[in-house]
Amino acid sequence: DIDELEHGHVKPAAKPVDVSDEHLLSLTWHNLYYRAQEKKKGPDGKFGYKTILKNVSGIVRPGELIAIMGPSGSGKTTLLDLLADRISSGKREGEVRVNGRPRGSTFKHYAAYVQQEDTLYGTMTVRETFDFVAALTRRPDATDASERARVDHILTVLGLKVYENTRIGNIFLKGISGGQKRRVSLGLELLKSPSIVFLDEPTSGLDSASAYKIVEHLQQLAKENMTILCTVHQPSSEVYHMFAKLMLLRSGETVYFGDLEEATTHFAELGFPAPQYSNPSDFFMTLINTDFDDPDEDNEKALANRKTNRGQNCESFPECYAKSASCKQTLNDIVVIHEVARARELDNKVIPHAGFAASMWTQFKTLAKRRLQDNIRNPAVYWVRAAMFVMLSLMIGTLYLDLSTEPSYLQDRVSLMFFACAFLVFMSIAVVPAFIEDRAIFQRERANGYYHVATHVIVDSIVTAPGLFIISLLVSVIIFFMVGLSNGGE
Repeated sequence: DIDELEHGHVKPAAKPVDVSDEHLLSLTWHNLYYRAQEKKKGPDGKFGYKTILKNVSGIVRPGELIAIMGPSGSGKTTLLDLLADRISSGKREGEVRVNGRPRGSTFKHYAAYVQQEDTLYGTMTVRETFDFVAALTRRPDATDASERARVDHILTVLGLKVYENTRIGNIFLKGISGGQKRRVSLGLELLKSPSIVFLDEPTSGLDSASAYKIVEHLQQLAKENMTILCTVHQPSSEVYHMFAKLMLLRSGETVYFGDLEEATTHFAELGFPAPQYSNPSDFFMTLINTDFDDPDEDNEKALANRKTNRGQNCESFPECYAKSASCKQTLNDIVVIHEVARARELDNKVIPHAGFAASMWTQFKTLAKRRLQDNIRNPAVYWVRAAMFVMLSLMIGTLYLDLSTEPSYLQDRVSLMFFACAFLVFMSIAVVPAFIEDRAIFQRERANGYYHVATHVIVDSIVTAPGLFIISLLVSVIIFFMVGLSNGGE
């Protein structure tokens, strides 16, 4: 228990993190529980809660690249979302701290999250996408040349330089491949130069060579004192050995957390040695996955029926880990971080008070430029709607062609106004695909602290209004002259 550790029952042995440098950030999480609300009501007529994570603890320091692995449904992404402060629903217990202190409201400004789904503007080229993020994350002392060099470096490292003038692509436009989009999403967050990076399966959809290069670059960034956590589904042997530490989850519980090289030793002491010349990640996934277990070959039954090489009895892999030296060392390390923060009385000073990198005016200009380009290039924003509205206007104009101004035709004029308004409002649904794409991108960029919400709303309103005005004017002119509406008070 961490309280016993803090009261001196176990002496911390880990080296303290230098919290005097605000860019060297350690992340600790202790006794995390997460319960998600179920979609169906129980027998009592109330919504129940399903436990996703149970008593999960860990630590990652500057310079470390940590892999979170486990079978599908083990809680990998949920844990990453909790650590990145991306979950606002459900019931949570436990604590997540940065350099021994609670995360503040500025956490999103010095931490980056690369989600599994790629949410990008399909009408923009790779270079334009990177230039947009570079403009919003530009350092005050940076020059245009240095910023361009920074973008060129990321493009080169991720193998995207030859595709810099290719559009991302969407349902209307052919663009780069899925694997290349994955690399673009990763590169955009690296442009932010964050102190802590969260990645949800960064190697998904990539070939073995691309996956190796991506993780190799992450390893290099970690050596530059960046703190990096990523979920990995099932890496190759070469990729697996590039991580410094490993966390194995199963059904929301920790099966192992500690140094990568000690993982095979941990399971060997439990009586499950890894086969020689095999991929350790394959072995671990087969060992701890219970979805397809034969009851007669249950690995955990073997644990309950024999004493491990450490002389301990345990009935499950999570219980064996809880009694292991790796677990005790992890708790020791968490105590060290907390004690260092308390001893120095550094309150929130251990966490950088970062704000938006770009000024409001820079945010406005950058967002306006991108919004204008997307509106012009994306057929779903203006062109499809304009074509549909023109066709509807011609249809309505034909039905009521040269409508008489006699009082007996007043009801027809009322019907004309109703159909014109109803049809044109209903057909605005054509913009929904573009809106869904824009909403997903806005949620990602807002969560990563690129710009203020108010700036986005103002830019959207101002830039979109002229196009809507032109479409409305075009429709009004067609119907007005075809029907022969009066321009006076007659």
